[in-house]
Order: sequence, then C-alpha cells, then structure tokens
Amino acid sequence: MSSRKRKTKAATSPQTKKKSRSNTKASENVKLKKEMKKVLQSLSDPKRAAIHQRFFKTGKGEYGEGDIFYGLRMPQIHHCVKEYKDRSNMKVIQLLIENKVHEIRMFGLLLLVEKWKETTKKRFKNRNKKQKKIIDFYLKNTKRINNWDLVDLTAKILGEYLLERPRDVLFKLVKSDLLWDRRISIIATHPLIKKDDYKTTTKLCEMCLNDEHDLIHKATGWMLREIGKRNIKVLYKFLDKYAHVMPRVMLRYSLEKVPLKKKKKYMEAKKKRALEEESEESEDSEDSAESAEESSSDEKKKKKKKKKKKKTKKKRGKN
Repeated sequence: MSSRKRKTKAATSPQTKKKSRSNTKASENVKLKKEMKKVLQSLSDPKRAAIHQRFFKTGKGEYGEGDIFYGLRMPQIHHCVKEYKDRSNMKVIQLLIENKVHEIRMFGLLLLVEKWKETTKKRFKNRNKKQKKIIDFYLKNTKRINNWDLVDLTAKILGEYLLERPRDVLFKLVKSDLLWDRRISIIATHPLIKKDDYKTTTKLCEMCLNDEHDLIHKATGWMLREIGKRNIKVLYKFLDKYAHVMPRVMLRYSLEKVPLKKKKKYMEAKKKRALEEESEESEDSEDSAESAEESSSDEKKKKKKKKKKKKTKKKRGKN
C-alpha cells in the first residue's frame, strides 16, 4: 500500500473523524461564547457598574472581592437568555461561568436554569439522567456561584431535584468553609417549603445559629419567614426555642410578617439574653480584675518579705 493511500485511510478512520468532529464542536462553542460575551458587553453601563461594585461588596476583604461588573440590568440579561437558550449547551455554559465578569456568569447560570426547566416538562425523555447531569454540574461549580444573587436565582434547581430524594448533600454543603456552599444549602430549601416540607430547613437553620456571616443570617431568616407564611406554628415553635440565641439579623428577617405583639415578645427574649450576657461578661471582668489585684498584692508582700530577709542577714553579718 502506498504512503499516499495510508495517509488517506488514516485521515478517514473513525477515531480521526471523531476527533475532528470534537475539535470542530469545541471551536464552535468558543465562537458562540465570544458572540454571547460581545452582546452582553455592548449593553454595559460604566456608571451602573460602579454602583454594582459597591453594592455587591467587591472591595478588598469583602465577600465579593475582585468581582467585575458590566452594569447590566436583570431584564437585559433575561432577554439575552431568551435569545440564546436554544443554542446553548453545557460546554458553552461552563465557558461562561468561568468568566471573571459577574453578568457573564449570571447569564451562564440562567441558561443552566433554562436547561433544568426543559427537563421538568411532561414529555421530556431521560429525565432522571439529564437532571442528575445538571445538578452534578451545578455542585461541581459552586465556587463560581460566588455572590448572593447568583445563589438566590439558581439554588432552586437543587431544591426541586431533592423534593423526592435524600437531602444529605444540603447537610454537607452547610458545613462547608465556602460561604456560597452554605448559602446554597439554605436557599435550596425554598422549593421544599413550598411543598410544606419544613424539617430540612429548620434543621439547617439550627446548624447555622453560630454561623458568623451576615449573608447566612439573612438567608436563614428569609427561609424561616417563608415557613411562617405557610405555617406560622412551625415558625413560632422554632422561635420559642431559639429566638434568644438567634443572630439579630436572622431574627429580624424571620419576624417581618409576624404580628407586632409576637414580634415584641421574641425581640424582648433576644434583648433579655443580650443583657444577661453583658452581665456575665461584666462579672467575669470584675472577677478577673479582683484576681489580678490579689495576685499583685501577693507579689508586693513577697517582695517586702525578701527585703526584710536581706536586711536581717546584713545585720547579722555586721554583728
């Protein structure tokens, strides 16, 4: 066989064809991503971008540190999602959410939500397989879902997936060191609440009582408020047990729809607890001050004794 024929055969082998198609598809995905980015960038508003930079806490040491904004409005992003949802795929979405620009990540995540919505249609084939693929993708990329708005607009797909499934993943996320994992675990329970399933939410809220981040206090308070809208008794039961130890923001958010009389009751419980803690701290500081004085007094006495001993020795030596 001539070398020319060998080359032709190699070029037309199944493996070569498959690789060629894969490369072509990857190239098309990159091209589509660039097109999407160009459209979003054309809508940018520098003044609004500066406002967003401050609003989403992008300064050094803040939770959104380093995030970049185009300054787009949400209706603009939703319009772009509508235009591109039928052309997008998981590979393109991955490229989008890896971008450093906030609105591009938002755009990619909303395309993912659209993919999820497709799987909820009655006649959708291979529903379980496709839904698992989407949720696995979502959980793999939580580091890129790195601001509260990105979480709040997307975590519902995880909650909907878990309606008829074990919720172990939520209890794993709530223990994460990553702030966004913890917020996802809380916000994802909203679909459960809408189905009058409250146990998972209240358990997660219990686990977050000592969380130090304001965004977790707000998320837990919000979900407790949603429970109260549907079943006030469940909310009261939680508040009766924990109102006095709940972070203030968490408590205030949970009480927004509660009657004024009840609201005062739970706020008073919190206030009383705060006063008790202040009193305990004051007593501790007084005790420590007293012990410090006592130890100081003891040291002075010891020094005096040493001086007396030295003087006594000197006198004996002279004699």
